[in-house]
Amino acid sequence: MLSTPSRLDVAPIPVDEGVDTFLRLLATRDTPVSVAVHGRLGTLAGTDTGADTGVEGRFLERVPVHYLGVELVAEATVGLDSDPHVAEHRIDGTAVLPGVVAVEAMSQAASRLAGGPLRTATDIRLDRPIIVPETGARELRMCVLSLGDSVEAVLRTDETDFRTDHARAVFALTAAEPTRVDPPAESSVADEGTTLGADQLYGSVYFHTGRFRRVRELTAEGARRCRARILAKDAPHWFATEPLLGDPTVNDATLHALQACVPHRRVLPVSCERLTVVPGDASELWIRASERHAAGGNYVWDVVACDGDGAVVVDWQGLMLTDVGPLPRTEPWPDPLLAVHLERTSTALGLDPGLRVRVHRTDSRPGAEDPCSPSGSTGIALTVEGAESARCAVERVERESERQPLDAERALVDQLALPCPESFAVRATRVATVRRCLPEADSSEEPLVLEGVHDGGLILFRSGDSVIVSAVVSVLGLTDPVSVAILTRKP
Repeated sequence: MLSTPSRLDVAPIPVDEGVDTFLRLLATRDTPVSVAVHGRLGTLAGTDTGADTGVEGRFLERVPVHYLGVELVAEATVGLDSDPHVAEHRIDGTAVLPGVVAVEAMSQAASRLAGGPLRTATDIRLDRPIIVPETGARELRMCVLSLGDSVEAVLRTDETDFRTDHARAVFALTAAEPTRVDPPAESSVADEGTTLGADQLYGSVYFHTGRFRRVRELTAEGARRCRARILAKDAPHWFATEPLLGDPTVNDATLHALQACVPHRRVLPVSCERLTVVPGDASELWIRASERHAAGGNYVWDVVACDGDGAVVVDWQGLMLTDVGPLPRTEPWPDPLLAVHLERTSTALGLDPGLRVRVHRTDSRPGAEDPCSPSGSTGIALTVEGAESARCAVERVERESERQPLDAERALVDQLALPCPESFAVRATRVATVRRCLPEADSSEEPLVLEGVHDGGLILFRSGDSVIVSAVVSVLGLTDPVSVAILTRKP
C-alpha cells in the first residue's frame, strides 16, 4: 500500500501524529466533509529548499524548510549562556525574552523569505511570554508564509511543544518612507519639576538591568504624555550580525519608558497596530509618547523615537500595554512620579478623566506658612486642573499626633479602622484632609460617605455629586508622610 508513495518520495505521516490529527479534527466544530492532511509533497521541480537569499541573522541558525517565495521555517536556540543579555531582562526574577527580540526574530525569518530586509510590521501580537530557563536553553521556531503583498510570521517554542503562537506579526514588503518630526527642544525651566533621572526610574519603576538601562531622563507631562532621552549607542551588539530592527535594548527602552506613566501597576506590551524602524546612527534618541485611551487595564499609546535632527528611527502606532499586576512602592515618591500616580489612580477610581495634577515644593521649615495645610507646612503643594470642579488638600501626617477629630468626623475615622489598618492619627488626618477638600456648601449640607478602600492605600469617599480620592504617601525629602485628597464632580 505504501510502495507507490515511497517510489514518489512521499513520506507517510507517522501513526501517532496521524491519530492525534484525526482526533483533533473530530473535536473541531464545522469540519468540512472532506479533509486532506499532508505536508509538502517532496521537493517541487525547479525549487531549491536550501536557497540563500542573502539575509543573515542571529535567529536563522537553522532553516529546515524554505520554499522560495512561499514559506520558510527558521529555528534558533536561546539560553542564558549564549545570550547573557536575557539575564538582564527579568520580571520578578524570571528571565523573559523581550518582546522586541521576538519581533526581531520574526523579522529576520520574514526577511529571509522575502529576499531583503523587512522593517515595517503590522498586527503585532505578543500573546505569551517566552521564558528562558536558568539551565538549558529555549528552542525558537519562526514559521513565515507569503501573503502576496506581505509576509505573515508566527513564533513558537519548545515550551509548548511548538503548538502555541507566542508572537505573530505581518511584515509589509514595501519599505516605509523616512519621516521627520520637529527636532527635540532643549530642556526648559518648566521641565525642572517634572523631569526624572535614571536613578529615580530603574529599580523602583523599571525592572531592567545592565545594557537595557538606556533611559537617561524622562519628563512626565501628566499621566498621558511623556518625553524621554535614551542612549542609543555605547557598545557593540551582542549579536554576531547587525539586527534588522536595530539594537533590541534601544527598542525596548522606547517601550519600557512608558511604565513611568503607570507607576503603580506593572504594564507589558501585548500588541501593536504598526511598527516602523528606519535604522540610524545617532548616539541618543528622543522619545515622544502620547496615550490614545485607557480602559479595562489596557493602555494604547503612540510612540516616536527620533534623532537630534528629527529623523524618526522607531515609530510605534497603536501600541497596547496591559496591566499584569501591582507594582508595590517601597521608596518615597519623587514629585513628578507622585503627580502621575495621583492623576492616574484618581481618574481610574472615577474622578473626572480630564483631571491633571502637579506637585510643587513649598517651604518645609517649622512654622512656615502653607495655604494648603492649616497644621503647618507640608513641604509640598498640589495643583489640580482640567476639570472645572477639581479641588485638592494636603496635610502632613504626624505619627505621634494626639489629634482629636471633630464630632462630625469621629464616626468616619472609626469606620475606617476595620478596612484600613492604619493608626488613629493617620485615619484622622485622612478624614480631615478630605473634609477640607469639600466646597463650603457641600461640607455642611451633604454627608461625607466612605465608598471603598482600594489597593495601594487609596480610599474613595463621596459627598453629594462629589467624589474624593484619599492617599497617604511618603515623599522624597520629607520626614513625615503626607495626606492628600483630590475632588471632582462625578463626570
